[in-house]
Amino acid sequence: MLQTFPLLTCIFLVFSGSAWGSCQAEFDAINKFRSTATPFEINTDITETDAGRVEYRSKVAIRVKNANSAQVAVSEGLIGGLTIVGGDGWAQSADGSWKAMSRTEVNFALQRIVGGRFFDSIGAKELTCPGIRDFEGKSYKAYTYQQAVLEDGMDDGSHPYQRVLQSHVTALFDPVSHLPMVGIIEVTDGPHKVVSIDRFRLNTAVKIEKPIQ
Repeated sequence: MLQTFPLLTCIFLVFSGSAWGSCQAEFDAINKFRSTATPFEINTDITETDAGRVEYRSKVAIRVKNANSAQVAVSEGLIGGLTIVGGDGWAQSADGSWKAMSRTEVNFALQRIVGGRFFDSIGAKELTCPGIRDFEGKSYKAYTYQQAVLEDGMDDGSHPYQRVLQSHVTALFDPVSHLPMVGIIEVTDGPHKVVSIDRFRLNTAVKIEKPIQ
């Protein structure tokens, strides 16, 4: 089974070329994390298909209060979650209990969730700036890139393995406010395909509190 977590995986590669460099600068500017855009939440729908048949669905909600407080809540199909409040973090295990995260784990999670940018572009290559694109009846300023993503799975002998696949990411921003609106992440491996759609929403009511242990 392909399992992607687009905001928490990947490695940065540098691509060259003057036209690409101009596109890179444009994307870096619009994708830069801005405190004026917080608090916000990202609601993610993940669908896995095999030869067109839906095999797996899951939902994940990510809430960001500020650069030091964030939450990943799993509502369907996956196990676990995490909560970070003021730089202190807790991870949820399969049985629902919470365990304190180490400082290294907290810093890594914040880097993946916030990390100074709205869309996780670590590992980005082949960036393009196609301009305005329509999605679900609305027009957005679009950027696309390739990104490495880690797959966890089991082989025929029930042995766990990991391997790196390539994802195609489309980042959509409001053309006027330049705020992030939608992220579309697609990973294809033969007949298997995973599509993750991230929908951003400013929400001043976002509250992140320490979990009850």
